[in-house]
Amino acid sequence: MGKHIVALLAALALVAGGAAATLLPLGEEITIENTISAPGQDNVVTTGALRGQEWDLEGIFYDVYAGHRGVLSMIGGYDFELGATAGGYTYRTGHLFIDIDGDAVFGAAAAGLDSSVNSYGWDYALVFDFDNLEVNAFALNELSPMLPVTDFPGASANPWRYEVSRGSTWVGTEAINYVRDLDSADVPSEGWFGNNWHNAIQIDLGFLFDVDPLMGQENITFGYTYECGNDLLIGRYIVPEPSSMILLGLGLAGFATFRMRKKST
Repeated sequence: MGKHIVALLAALALVAGGAAATLLPLGEEITIENTISAPGQDNVVTTGALRGQEWDLEGIFYDVYAGHRGVLSMIGGYDFELGATAGGYTYRTGHLFIDIDGDAVFGAAAAGLDSSVNSYGWDYALVFDFDNLEVNAFALNELSPMLPVTDFPGASANPWRYEVSRGSTWVGTEAINYVRDLDSADVPSEGWFGNNWHNAIQIDLGFLFDVDPLMGQENITFGYTYECGNDLLIGRYIVPEPSSMILLGLGLAGFATFRMRKKST
């Protein structure tokens, strides 16, 4: 476990009984439309799917701050650890997919693609282990087998999981922060039905920056759904261009100089 995540976890205050940790700052919402949303819900995949809060995936957030090169947060009424139950069957969490070279296929364009291989262009799969509050990261290739969603064959939510038992390469393990039962005062809730409970899962992605020098050079795309493919979250973080950051720095430096001169006069 990296020193950065040890420091991160040390900073988290546990609530009474240690059942949940404090939510870290969410930062920028990076959720993007998947082009097939039904009216009334941000990211629903299939018309006619169950629409309760326990099925709702709400938003992806990304924050870069001191000591952390990228903290990803996913918010939902869906319980990422325990899943959601309908008809006596519990639909489990999927894996978090990451694309770093801009060729991920998702939404309507993903319908009908071959799930026996990685025809979706994802570069990494993060596999959640809630027993140990960590994720295992796997580097994918074009032959990495995927699992299609269960209830809607050919659905545009595919894939929901990478088949860990075959192919690809394990590249690291990192801790996660999981916070249940947030109310709408704790998270941005516009357009989320106004329901007053939410769950948040947070991951410091710094370990992947250490593994892959291409990570985050231009943009990073994230994709997540669960077993039935009822709802889909897609997020994209655009990495600021170095020239933009330099100009911003020069502008701030110039402003500080102006303020200092003004005070001296």
